[in-house]
Amino acid sequence: MKKVTTVTLGADSQDFTFKTQFLGEQFEVTRLGANNDTTKAWELLRRQQTTADAIGLGEIGDHYQVGLRTVVNKETQRLLNVVTRIPATTGATLRRLLQVRAVRHVQKELGNYFDNNIVLFLNGMRNYDMAVAMQDYTPNLRFADALFQTGAPAMLGSIEQLELFAKGAKLIPGKPAEILESSLTWLKGNRVAKAVQEAHVVVGTYAELKAVGNSGNLNGKTLITSAVDEGRMEFFKNCKVNLVIDVSPKLFEKVVGINTLEAMILAALSKMPMKSPMMILKRS
Repeated sequence: MKKVTTVTLGADSQDFTFKTQFLGEQFEVTRLGANNDTTKAWELLRRQQTTADAIGLGEIGDHYQVGLRTVVNKETQRLLNVVTRIPATTGATLRRLLQVRAVRHVQKELGNYFDNNIVLFLNGMRNYDMAVAMQDYTPNLRFADALFQTGAPAMLGSIEQLELFAKGAKLIPGKPAEILESSLTWLKGNRVAKAVQEAHVVVGTYAELKAVGNSGNLNGKTLITSAVDEGRMEFFKNCKVNLVIDVSPKLFEKVVGINTLEAMILAALSKMPMKSPMMILKRS
């Protein structure tokens, strides 16, 4: 039996273990929450690699592939580096594939659904491939990356601007970048909440959506997110969201993240994660 463990910075109150069959293999899948404690996550990863066949790392800043560059999150890489004996993944490769597939599917099945919509990406760099796919249907793309990371007053308004921003990220050294990203939180949140109000479609993780969304600005919106369980769906219902598009398929009795799915694939195939051949930039 293959054993896959997901270590997540989410709450341990949602931990679970279940058994299932996937890709012709029997699996035991376990979730372990670290309660937003990276030291605890580090220790969990160190211990779990002795018994698991693959590990997923969830609810943490991911690496971003934007154009020809991959921007590596140093904290995420530090945690992944703990695991040396077995495959460990954030699910980034599978996530990019599923995001594009979800957009293409909805556009086709619902009849030009995204045409000329205003689409707001709460993190454009993480969702770059989806943004490129969405560009085929609407020119009205907005990205909150610069506002969240530097406090810039305006949204990025095109794929080209997002690529330039990603390219310039290497020019800001670690500590100043951390200070910029953590400052003016209330003001940034208000500006993004206003942008949510003006958008037709909003793309983000549940945590990102909950931080800036409410029944006022999410009413009637289309949301693109992942790993939507009953509790998260209840929040979206209370906010009177029109449509929730979950890019992670529900294959099992429990809702699992894309990092877990990719870890299961790697365990079944006995493969290590693919290394990106692209140029790598590092940011905190």
